[in-house]
Amino acid sequence: MNIINQSAGKRSVRSLMDEVCLCQRHFERKFKYNTGFTPKEYSRIVKFRQAIDLLKNTTEANNLLSVAVNAGYYDVSHFLKEVKTLSGGTAESFLSPTLPQEGLLTYIEK
Repeated sequence: MNIINQSAGKRSVRSLMDEVCLCQRHFERKFKYNTGFTPKEYSRIVKFRQAIDLLKNTTEANNLLSVAVNAGYYDVSHFLKEVKTLSGGTAESFLSPTLPQEGLLTYIEK
């Protein structure tokens, strides 16, 4: 988890497995047992959190491309799809000054 958090969710599962010297099946099973998420799901959430933090610190909606790229997404449409999938809202909703407290951000999955 620390490696994923330090890399802001940008490390591949393969590189994580190599670093901890476990096969994929064993690594994923142990990770899910300890966190409740697969490594890929956890990385996705961490990357999303990083993107939202970047988005909150930006002043213009025109910077969606730079936020998406800096957070590790391929393009704006990929980023916007993740925002919709994981939060149920739009990226623009995170630009408003009336955001919920840090601990109140929830994630939803279809």
